[in-house]
Amino acid sequence: GGGGWVALDGPHAWRDPAATRPGAGRWCEKLARAQGKTGVAETALPRTQLRWTRFCIEVFDALLAMPGVWLAGDGPSGHAYGVLETFPTATWRALGLSPLPGKAAARVGGVEAWRERLEQAAGLSVPAGLGHDDLQAVVAALPAWALAGGGVRRAMALGDPARLAGGKRAEGLIWTLSDTE
Repeated sequence: GGGGWVALDGPHAWRDPAATRPGAGRWCEKLARAQGKTGVAETALPRTQLRWTRFCIEVFDALLAMPGVWLAGDGPSGHAYGVLETFPTATWRALGLSPLPGKAAARVGGVEAWRERLEQAAGLSVPAGLGHDDLQAVVAALPAWALAGGGVRRAMALGDPARLAGGKRAEGLIWTLSDTE
């Protein structure tokens, strides 16, 4: 529902301080097999990701403070647009593909090979010559495209809907694609 979607590759919430499950991070990160973990407010693992984590949550906060914007899985349809958290690595896996390696590991021409695999698996045309970050952005957008009714796969949410804990958004959903057509 809603007028459109904005997909962001980054956390939108902190871990619930009342969570009793073992391990670090949010439940959605565990299900998505995310490398980084968002801890309770103002913590992240590895600690070098705290600044980035805080920035991502602030971006979600700013978007959600705008009129007509809602968090995917957490509101009625009919708004201007919804925002959702995605994790491209989980989407590569859902498509049956090995994830695009990090920039340092992606050799020259390697990104093009992943682009071709993505085209075949996702049934879409992706422009040739994209850089690493551009191709990851395409993959990050696929769950939003599916929520909008496009693509050959349906969108799938991992985790539990976000809730308020200590005045901050906690837990939440990471959106990817179903692993079946």
